[in-house]
Amino acid sequence: MKKDFSVFRCGAGVLFTVLLLILLASCCSGAQAKTYASAQANGKEAPFSIGDTCSYRQFKGSARILAVRWLNKNKAEITFSFSLFDAAQAADYRFPHMGDKERKKLIAIEPNKYDTIRSQLQAGDVISCTRNEIITGTCTPVVFTFTDLEL
Repeated sequence: MKKDFSVFRCGAGVLFTVLLLILLASCCSGAQAKTYASAQANGKEAPFSIGDTCSYRQFKGSARILAVRWLNKNKAEITFSFSLFDAAQAADYRFPHMGDKERKKLIAIEPNKYDTIRSQLQAGDVISCTRNEIITGTCTPVVFTFTDLEL
């Protein structure tokens, strides 16, 4: 009676492939971390990081508030148009088709700051804002942040 070991060989091949993929994934993420650390050590400006796996390039500017819709004491939807401090930087956009006009964003507000922010944040106001464009990772390609407002 002859035994068939082909099932065991197939299982070992799958296991080897899975282990190889895990090893490759860990090497790639380590290389990204080394690049980030290297940029900081050399005195270069490191890319803005949102989360642990994505890095962004920052474009400083301001946002003209078009409308504010309060959802509750912790959340507001802001409609705004973004303007760069240096308009020439628009040529450096990685995603120029994702425009700066009439954007909407939900922001979280600390409940103890609700009354102050609600009285200060009105249509027509101009506040500081940053356009962040992804450099590495698979996160949202363009993220706007209001550094003076958001948690």
